Amino acid sequence: MATLSNVPAYPVSEREARVTFTLTESATNYVRVWVTVAPEGSKLATEITESTQSRFVVYQADGGADHPWNFTPDKGGKYTFLAQEYTKGSGFGGGYEGDPLGAPTEVKVGSEATLTLEIGQQFRQPIGAPPDTATLVFWVWSDTIRKTTAILQGEDSPRIEQESPTPLAKTAMETTAVKTALAALADTTCTVALGSPSTIVAEMVTDLNAHNAMAATVHNSADGDNVIPKELQSASTPQTLIEFVNDALPKMRRHRLNDHGGETITPDPGGTGSAAYHVLAGNGKADLLNMPLFQGAGSQAEAYGALADIWRAHEGHRVSTAVHGSADSTNTLTALPKIMEVHRQYLTVLASPAPAAPPAQSSGAQLLISIGGFEIG
Repeated sequence: MATLSNVPAYPVSEREARVTFTLTESATNYVRVWVTVAPEGSKLATEITESTQSRFVVYQADGGADHPWNFTPDKGGKYTFLAQEYTKGSGFGGGYEGDPLGAPTEVKVGSEATLTLEIGQQFRQPIGAPPDTATLVFWVWSDTIRKTTAILQGEDSPRIEQESPTPLAKTAMETTAVKTALAALADTTCTVALGSPSTIVAEMVTDLNAHNAMAATVHNSADGDNVIPKELQSASTPQTLIEFVNDALPKMRRHRLNDHGGETITPDPGGTGSAAYHVLAGNGKADLLNMPLFQGAGSQAEAYGALADIWRAHEGHRVSTAVHGSADSTNTLTALPKIMEVHRQYLTVLASPAPAAPPAQSSGAQLLISIGGFEIG
């Protein structure tokens, strides 16, 4: 049965791809190819719909590298073809000289082959916390993220882009750790790169609550006020993921600010310093360095990025001996999947009081941007 190959290996829409149908059956010299499935809204999808046979011929020729099909897809996605090989020209039809049926005969050889061609699709997701936001961009073929280049696909990716980034967002975009995390996405399956948010949430509920409950050498007193409900451990749907994030973020802030939230002590309404979780040598201690940057999440995309922020804030806080009698070495969260790691590295730059200047920026300028909130004129 015929096979299919294409150049470039990872084609995209609106750019020509050279598709080669290679004949494999004995003594065949001709192949006919029909498209049977095409992405919705594409020209070929329309051709299929208008065809009386639910298929449309896209190629009929000798096949092989010398006779490619130059295809310029207008939509990304998966195209499915049927290819039939023939032996053509071994005889002629018709019963008399000049008979219109006297064309070279075609003899089917073998059965129809089902072939597929993947045209890349671009995926975008917001990254960062307001006002220092941008967009994470990468391309996927089948189930795998691939590196793209301006020469072959028209753009470089994976990347983070923003038409008018804030100076701090621009710093994050140019930071080596962020670029390294971006590069690590290439050739990773979507399943691995995304990870399992429900598994991550289940661990977070357990570890965040366990950290808050620690007293003695870690906390001055256990925090039983800012407990995340165990019911949120099963964040297996987009809706429950958002619920977890919006429950956890304010409780993480209150824990760091020694704020009981007015939930268990009345009539005290709570507020900064209303509890004593972090008290060393008689002085109240607030962990402002490891506060979450996200205020909440209103969408699945925001909630996904917020998980990286929760991870960053927890991992920094639990080992801080500036607010704890000793580091919490027990409630360590599992390393993040690759897409979430890009978010974490970006957020780490935003949260830093003095992030390292990227290669093309001076240290003085970076201090003005990070500490003073200056913009570059």
